[in-house]
Amino acid sequence: MYVSDRGTPLVCQDTRGCKTPILTVENYIKWHCLYLIRSRGEVEAVDFPDDGYCDHVPYPAAVERMAAKNGWVVDEQSLEMMIGRYMLEVKQVPLEAFE
Repeated sequence: MYVSDRGTPLVCQDTRGCKTPILTVENYIKWHCLYLIRSRGEVEAVDFPDDGYCDHVPYPAAVERMAAKNGWVVDEQSLEMMIGRYMLEVKQVPLEAFE
């Protein structure tokens, strides 16, 4: 099982056949860094990209750019969680805007 330096399971647990490092997050509601799973199973902490994060929420597009720049892939489920957390905490739109 892949875990963070705090012992929290990472979202990505299936790396079969992937030779490209996978960028993921802890299976938790707040993040203080991202995690990279290397092809041999090593896990390392990665700081949020300099061009986008708010408190404990990384800006999803900045994460994608950082991964592309470094030749990594972003775990799909992790990206969906980042987008959801970003929308809830950073881009929350009041319901009144839809009336």
